[in-house]
Amino acid sequence: MKKTRFHLMASIIISISGLTGFISAQQVYDISAIDTLFEQKLAGQKIHIYSVNAIGSSFLIDEWCKGDIHLITGNWVKNKQLKYNSFTDELIWLRPLDYSMILLEKEQILEFNINVIGIQKSIQFKKMDLGRTDSTKKFYQVLYEGRYGLYCNRRVINAEDAIRKVDYSTYFIPILKKAPVFIILSKSGELMTFEKISNRGLLKSYPHDKKILKNLLHNKNLHLKAEEDLITVVKLFEDNNLLN
Repeated sequence: MKKTRFHLMASIIISISGLTGFISAQQVYDISAIDTLFEQKLAGQKIHIYSVNAIGSSFLIDEWCKGDIHLITGNWVKNKQLKYNSFTDELIWLRPLDYSMILLEKEQILEFNINVIGIQKSIQFKKMDLGRTDSTKKFYQVLYEGRYGLYCNRRVINAEDAIRKVDYSTYFIPILKKAPVFIILSKSGELMTFEKISNRGLLKSYPHDKKILKNLLHNKNLHLKAEEDLITVVKLFEDNNLLN
């Protein structure tokens, strides 16, 4: 029996109407020379879509959203149509002149905000290393920042392949799955990461302070299920001067 396999590579980054596609960089551009409305100089690549079947989306949000970009120069670029690709950790800009998609150069970006219809507060991402061993920086969503920080790596992974048989051929279709990782940054710089929001997950991340945290969760009648619960816990860390 003839078998054909579609492999999900880092180039799979575009998802439109449920289809995930391959992109290719056609040419490197100095965007400021193309779009006079783009106030600051920023490098990027024009990309094109080649459709391929996949289940799920590689994007944080499938629709284009208005957003602002903070550059390493300290300047802000305002009110641009943006998409964040969680699979490849890349930011894409929809150029209004001809509706071309521009893959923006990560090195020139400090942070960006996305405004989503129906959500009052904009979604903020900062480029940080947060203890990554490969010394590269990723975009992390800022859930809370104070004396403690709470961040989220909005990763998308190729969880498995779905098998599809057509005539005498077998196709393996990649299944994309959202798999966020949450990071608590203490005031001393200590990092704690966990993937599942639960009381057990939090206690497991802080084995030396398990008793203190268990009492805190019990006294406040907290049952961690959502991201808002994590924000509440981090604020309690601050209010009670817990941990380091």
